[in-house]
Amino acid sequence: MVAGLIALGFALRIFHYARNPALWHDEAANVLNIIGKSFGELFGPLYLWSTGPPVFLWLQKCAFLLLGDSLYALRLVSFLASCAGLIVFLRAAQRTLAPVGLLSAGVLVACSDRLLWHAAEARHYSSDFLVAVLLLFVLGLTISWPSSRRAGLFAWLAPLVIFSSYPGVFLCGGVFLALWPTLRRERAWTAGALFALSVALSFAVFYFFTIRVQRSSAMDFAWVHAFPDWQRSWTLPVWAVRSTIGVFDFIGRPLGGLLLVPAVVGAVRWWRRGQHELLFFAVVPMFLALTAALAKAYPYTGARTMVFAMPALALLIGSGVDQIVQWRPRPVAFRVLALVLLAIPLVATVGLAGYRTIVPWPRAATDVASAYVLSHRQLDEPVTANHWEYEYYFRSLGPQFSKELGGLAQTPRVPRMWVVVSGHPRETRDEVIAVGLPNWRIVQRREFERTSVLLVTPQ
Repeated sequence: MVAGLIALGFALRIFHYARNPALWHDEAANVLNIIGKSFGELFGPLYLWSTGPPVFLWLQKCAFLLLGDSLYALRLVSFLASCAGLIVFLRAAQRTLAPVGLLSAGVLVACSDRLLWHAAEARHYSSDFLVAVLLLFVLGLTISWPSSRRAGLFAWLAPLVIFSSYPGVFLCGGVFLALWPTLRRERAWTAGALFALSVALSFAVFYFFTIRVQRSSAMDFAWVHAFPDWQRSWTLPVWAVRSTIGVFDFIGRPLGGLLLVPAVVGAVRWWRRGQHELLFFAVVPMFLALTAALAKAYPYTGARTMVFAMPALALLIGSGVDQIVQWRPRPVAFRVLALVLLAIPLVATVGLAGYRTIVPWPRAATDVASAYVLSHRQLDEPVTANHWEYEYYFRSLGPQFSKELGGLAQTPRVPRMWVVVSGHPRETRDEVIAVGLPNWRIVQRREFERTSVLLVTPQ
């Protein structure tokens, strides 16, 4: 079973990585920073309101220096992290779950629509997943160790975890609270204090030198929907429940919200069986993220920022599935109904993964549009565009590429100029063109997916 899940997960990841999808907006910002900044500069503020944990960015920089600036090289770290995360997760699940639960959890991770997306983009979310999986695996692997030794190990790991993943501090907090009952029982106060100090110092450095300088008003605006509305404080409970359901929907799109039920069953099962460490590691990081969202410091919603919660929650869901499968109600129809309801989100997850191999995620065809321009332009014809993805695709043009569409009015008059505008729907692109090119006449126009290519000449 495990070999089959690995083969399925690898096949889906390889397919999406190999088809080399076009850059999207945030990914392009990350790529431009990798190409343009040094290792030291990647620790601090980044271009284009981009964000990223230093260790991940350094690994991408190494891949860029060794393999070049192709998208395959720039996305390699994410792809390998996603594949490694799948293997480690299944190894951890084998120690905890019965076959049906293992299959359920394995399907969620192998076929996750979001994990497949992240495996083929030059962003840090696949590594966030891998960091969480590795901590989950080590937590289970060391369960027979003395608590002081375990705390010492995690104290050493804490800086690497925190500098590798923005939510790493939430994961470290989950590990600390998972170990705390044993630390207190064995009176391992020194080891516990060293672990806590390691987490606190690492996060303080990370916060002041990376998080604070990378945060921007543009980023806050992009995530405003993930924060509660304190002006209507009575809506906070509804927001918390809706956001939590969104996290589960992220795990098993398109019907992942239904997975909250087996997760609750799994939580009760772990508590009754004394598997408190696993339960704390699953619940505490989510609670810490929710608390940070209340302070408008971290987005808590059904989006990529919560991918770190997926490994433990998938394990929790698998445990709940095992418990429900063992249920023997009377009449038997109740058990059949429960199993059908469990199967629906799992089958939907697999179905969506298959659908995306035929109909990939909609995305502006920045790659095809750029290739069209490069193959049709004359050497003296400049190019301009409205998105920073094109800074990557037209990086070989040097001063003949302008990233400011509105700056065309100030450029010297040239016989012809190429313009690439991305946006959705087409009316939005038409508006951008009308505002950015008031004194230019369109000679030729070619439409691509969410992108328009124009050849223009001065009026």
